[in-house]
Amino acid sequence: MARAQEANQAWGNWLAMYKYNSPRYRETCKSGDYLAWNSQGMLILHTYMGIPEDAKIEVRLDKVVITVESEGRVHGSLLVDGELLEFSEDEPEGDRWVFLDGQWWREPEDWREGCPLLDLTTELKPTAGSPPVPLSFYTLGEAITIDSSQLRRNAGQSELTGQIVLTFREHESTGEIEDQFTGPGMIKSRGQFVIVYYAVMNNLNLEIQPATQVNYRLYVTDDKGRRWEIADYTGNYGNVSGSAAVAKGYEQPASHVPPGFEQVTAAVFEVPADAQNLVLVWEKAGVKVSLN
Repeated sequence: MARAQEANQAWGNWLAMYKYNSPRYRETCKSGDYLAWNSQGMLILHTYMGIPEDAKIEVRLDKVVITVESEGRVHGSLLVDGELLEFSEDEPEGDRWVFLDGQWWREPEDWREGCPLLDLTTELKPTAGSPPVPLSFYTLGEAITIDSSQLRRNAGQSELTGQIVLTFREHESTGEIEDQFTGPGMIKSRGQFVIVYYAVMNNLNLEIQPATQVNYRLYVTDDKGRRWEIADYTGNYGNVSGSAAVAKGYEQPASHVPPGFEQVTAAVFEVPADAQNLVLVWEKAGVKVSLN
């Protein structure tokens, strides 16, 4: 199947891959959520599976099986520097593709439910009857207390209790960031990188990981209503937030923060050069911070 091969070749360019999803799936799984989902998958590969940042990761098309007249399964393998990465001994069922309106599209069986969830984090259910947290504006340097009920817990964690205290200290914009992990070189933006440096004080009962429990909850908007998620592992950027933090002498966001400790790290967003009046948002926690 030519389109399946094209989709595999676009692996790593999540927006390019997104275009191979069926139109009705794209209605339930928006591009920003799809981008975040794939970026978290890359975080698992590099952080939890120990794959080096400079490793070449690609998808190999193994076979295509037509299951019914207008539906098939595409089976592929993940290669790291040319070597097969095995997840289990069982053969995966493959990606589901469907034939709609004269074209083949990638579409999961549960497409109506939106973007899939990773096992990396587990969404905590809000207390029955509790109202959503209203959005409130905070300023740079202001301590923001976020209750454990607004956090996701990482896979394997028991229930979180307590709070974290976030302080968004400063921000800066730049066209490039020095790569701290894959060797000498610069990570260049197609527009501009917005780097937000923040401190997180862990007053919870368990350790937290800012990359998964803070950064992937944040997004940036401008005065045109446009929205940008975290830039990590999108395109060829890799751990760009980690590079920005380490270059400043801080910890990379993938580092865990034990209870009772504070860590300063960074979150990086890529926005077009014409983006103005930026606002940092953590919607579920009710946080908005002006970056003017």
